[in-house]
Amino acid sequence: MQVQGTVKDVSSFDFQGTLLYSFTLENDRTYYRTGRDQPTFQQGANISFDATMGKKPGSQDVKLHTVQMLEGAPSPSVAQVAPQATAQGMSRNDYFNEKDRYDKEVRQPAIEFQAARNAAISMVSALVANESMPGITKTATPAKRAEVIEAAVAHYTEQFFEDLPHKTTGGE
Repeated sequence: MQVQGTVKDVSSFDFQGTLLYSFTLENDRTYYRTGRDQPTFQQGANISFDATMGKKPGSQDVKLHTVQMLEGAPSPSVAQVAPQATAQGMSRNDYFNEKDRYDKEVRQPAIEFQAARNAAISMVSALVANESMPGITKTATPAKRAEVIEAAVAHYTEQFFEDLPHKTTGGE
């Protein structure tokens, strides 16, 4: 399919140690992916090229040898070698590196803690249902039962959390 337009953005993305490139056109939400081939044009260039349906929805694959610069297009410059910054002042590569760091340091430990908490609640529920919970007797007051249950949930949460192989926060 022949496509023509003005380049809105040229981006790079580090995927498992390989730098991949893509670009977008003005008034077009499609990502045109060039794979490992770095585009020879920059933002504002008026280009024409052949595109084929990409593997991901909203993307198309482009072979750079089909790109033609149209009249009125600015010439390529050295500035295009650096990844373009996003509106937040961060390149796509920086964004995904920051996202990976956040996932490892914040999100994953929170998920692991919640899993430990859920397991602890299930454990305490089973102990209470089977009348096997130490400290809870038939004559215990509701306040005493709540106190014992809360302490047991906290104890088992800590125990289960420490038993998890969650060494993501330690950098291992």
